[in-house]
Amino acid sequence: MADLLDSALSADFRIRDVGKVFALARAEETPLSSMIKKGPKPKSSLFEFPFKTRHAPSDNAISDGVDVADGEVINNEANKHMIQARVQKSRVVIGVSDIAEELGNEYAVNGTLVADNLADGFVLARENLEVTLLKAGDSIPYASSSVPNRTRGLTSWIRSANPGSPDLPVPAAALTPAGNILTGQAAATDITETEVNAIMQSIATQARKNGTWDVFVSPSFKAVFTGWARTGVQSATALPLRRWTADMKDGTMSLNISVYESDFGKLRLHTHFSLPSGVHALFVDMTALELRPVRNATMKALEYRGGGHRRFIEYIQGLEVSNPTVHGKITT
Repeated sequence: MADLLDSALSADFRIRDVGKVFALARAEETPLSSMIKKGPKPKSSLFEFPFKTRHAPSDNAISDGVDVADGEVINNEANKHMIQARVQKSRVVIGVSDIAEELGNEYAVNGTLVADNLADGFVLARENLEVTLLKAGDSIPYASSSVPNRTRGLTSWIRSANPGSPDLPVPAAALTPAGNILTGQAAATDITETEVNAIMQSIATQARKNGTWDVFVSPSFKAVFTGWARTGVQSATALPLRRWTADMKDGTMSLNISVYESDFGKLRLHTHFSLPSGVHALFVDMTALELRPVRNATMKALEYRGGGHRRFIEYIQGLEVSNPTVHGKITT
């Protein structure tokens, strides 16, 4: 009788060698929703927040002995404005049949199939919220079961003018200055360091402060930032600039720019792979926006009717941008 060869072993009886953990295709990505401060629960699906401008200062001199005239009297009522926003309800639903739950044992699944699907469902819910907060879409009032309430995304809050017949228009005094916004940039490589500094000058002039802004940038624009530390053009000749003083004695060249300090504020760069289409960068003053949670992501089980086990993860949130004038963006 011939020897049993490995190639002759029956696949029906051969024990398979399979890893115990899934290799995930990518990391979870929720930088904005992780960093944003959490505000109080709204008391209505339409919530409001007051916004007030300041009086414009001027040189002021009064002659000795002159009484107060009626023309000198001012009040601040015209400086007060109300900004409005809406909440948005969202959910993720998973389902596993009863037979699959009882008998569907799979490699690399630690626990039940329902639990495994719920874990991924919560990740999806968090990433869905991130997309909602960043989106370019405007708020929408409830009209029917097919037209639900929608909250306005951050990209849409950063506007220098209200579009025609918008829902809940931003008061004119709270609109983002046009200098904070750079449009018409077809590619990230079209954006210059001078243009970024012009945006920051506009933001700082409006805010009257030199602070810290978190900038969510596309991968291609992050590479542009780093490129500014690599070469520059002088008399049509490419020359190394900042690298002249780089210490590379250990053989390491570092060109990762994560913080950029301009004349008008510090920029903390966060590479974001899920910015809205056509958005290269969002310049965000994190002190001027809040997440308004009505219900954090919560799992509930639907009634078991014999066919399978269904769970849904539900969350209701609204985005408050208390001062739209201190943010900026770069888009195509």
